Amino acid sequence: MKREIDFDIIKKFMDDNGLLEQEFCKICKITTRDLQKVANNDMSVRADVIYKITEVMGIRSADLLKISR
Repeated sequence: MKREIDFDIIKKFMDDNGLLEQEFCKICKITTRDLQKVANNDMSVRADVIYKITEVMGIRSADLLKISR
């Protein structure tokens, strides 16, 4: 099984709230590079980055995972 971060969930949140990437990053207190890593499923993303994103979105970290075969 392959685990990936479902960036579509983050993108939908940004769209629903009228947020640009820079604005979303500022609210989450992460860098735009961190967000790019998440978008590209770069596995070097730190756990604290995912935590900050999910805290702002009001979801669990597991909700961002997309599991495929």
